[in-house]
Amino acid sequence: MTLALEELTFVAFDTETTSLSPVSGRVIELSGIKFKLKEGRTESFDKLINPDEPISEEITQINGITNEMVKDKPKAEEIIPEFLRFIDGSETILLAHNVCFDISFVGMEIARLRITQPSHRCLDTLILARKTYPELEKYSLPGLVTQLGISQEKSHRALADSFSVKELFLKIISKTNVKTLDELINLTKVSTFSDIFDLEPPAGFELFAQAIERNQSIEMVYEGGSRDLQLRKITPLTLMKSYDKIYVLADCHLDKIQKFFCLDRIKSFKIAN
Repeated sequence: MTLALEELTFVAFDTETTSLSPVSGRVIELSGIKFKLKEGRTESFDKLINPDEPISEEITQINGITNEMVKDKPKAEEIIPEFLRFIDGSETILLAHNVCFDISFVGMEIARLRITQPSHRCLDTLILARKTYPELEKYSLPGLVTQLGISQEKSHRALADSFSVKELFLKIISKTNVKTLDELINLTKVSTFSDIFDLEPPAGFELFAQAIERNQSIEMVYEGGSRDLQLRKITPLTLMKSYDKIYVLADCHLDKIQKFFCLDRIKSFKIAN
């Protein structure tokens, strides 16, 4: 059944992170604005998160978030479930600018907590803007805010950027005059958390899917890192794709922490006895 856009709930969301890679970085701010097209009322979610690791000066210069600001804030294990409750709803559509970046980071935090990835459809306002405004010179969110006259209090903070994503989306809907979800999807592509996480393993790595499903451990020889080619035991939690590489997030029995291992660097492996 074709759904009218007016029937749907949208959540425009954004993250601030400690790096550009979900494999090495953590979420330090998570925000969202929930709205419907025909309702003026909105709900907001805005939380700083203690990442359990230092924030570099380079990142602080980008988003203004300091180590002092997050040191007494809740950790992801508290905030991520709150956000999942905030976006809950079978007809909720997530919106973000360069959406794969944000769902990679949020999905990685979910994977660390061993929570089931949400099934929400996620749409990219970057792709929508390029289709709707082909004449523009810049398609970064700040560039679109300037060129389209979208008001914004403060850029490079998650709640302000969520507001800009919402306003950009409303401008796109107004200009394109789309009325249904099918029409909207025709302008872009749908991303989901499962596109990045809970992947089918590539040929030769089928044992990892078995180990994840059955909570089994694997012994492997891994190239690189501080323990190069040393036999180690891991318990895989999930597979994820980042920049065309597939990683396994696992409990590392050797280092007693959760770590990421690139499948390309695993030289041999077997189910542990």
